[in-house]
This record gives sequence, C-alpha cells and structure tokens, in this order.
Amino acid sequence: METQEELKVFIVDDDPLFCAAMQHYLEREVPDTRLAVFPTGEACLHEMHQEPDVVLLDYRLDAEFEYAWDGLQIMKKIHGLDPGITVVFLSAQENVETAMNCVNEGALDYIVKNEQAFGKVKDVLMGIRDELIVEEDVEISTRNNMPQIIGLVILIVFVIILLFRL
Repeated sequence: METQEELKVFIVDDDPLFCAAMQHYLEREVPDTRLAVFPTGEACLHEMHQEPDVVLLDYRLDAEFEYAWDGLQIMKKIHGLDPGITVVFLSAQENVETAMNCVNEGALDYIVKNEQAFGKVKDVLMGIRDELIVEEDVEISTRNNMPQIIGLVILIVFVIILLFRL
C-alpha cells in the first residue's frame, strides 16, 4: 500500500456503465481509494506492475470481446504474478457452483450484481483496508521494538556467558 489509508483497487468489467457507476460509488463511499478501471482482463494484467491491493473482477468478460479470457483465467494469471493480491468476483450469474468454484480457486468473495452489490463491495473493501492497517501497525510496532529485542538478546547471551564462567 502507498500510505496507511490508501487502498489501490482495480475494477475489471466489460460493461462501461457498470464500471462508471462502481467507480463513482467507490470514490464517494470509500475515501482514500485509488481506482483504475479496465474493460478487459488482459488490459488489467498489463498494469499489474501498479501493484493493486484488490482486483474487482467480472466473471464473464467476453461481452465486448468474444475471445477475451474469463475472470477465472484472469484471476489465475493475477495470482501467478502475485498471490497476495485480493480478488473479488462480481457477476450477474447467481450460480452457487460458479461462486464456490471462484472462492475455491482463490477469490476472497463472489458478489452477485444486484441491488445490494455496491454496498457489499464497500463492506469488503473497508474490511480489507482495516486488515491492511492492522498488518501495517504490527509491522511498524515490530520495527520500532527491534532495538529493545536486540538489546534483550544481547543481555541474555551475556548472562549465559557469565553463568558458565562461574
């Protein structure tokens, strides 16, 4: 993550209206989020060097481009590049088997595009942000305590050496 509060999110969907609506909603409802929108999974893959924290990925990506890879194929490529990137599927398909398959393959969640979808995406992103902030706080705390830990280890070694000399 760039800063403690910033969350970098890629939106990948071949429906430009949906992308625009999701982007507008997230800009308003999830502050300090940097968004990038891609009409194909392949376009998203070309920009993975930007190291997103989350990829919101449409399951079916062949509406505009007949030979485009589907979301599952794109997720596998994303995780091949960086297994730590969180992928959340968005789909109009309400198929439980498809949803379970996506999660079993490594997606964090599968959200059906319905009237609750935007709120669910917001909740998922806020949860991810909270987890990343906690991880960063733990890392900073550990880094700040490192001199004390090293000092304690040196003290223990010194005491052991003194005890063996007695």
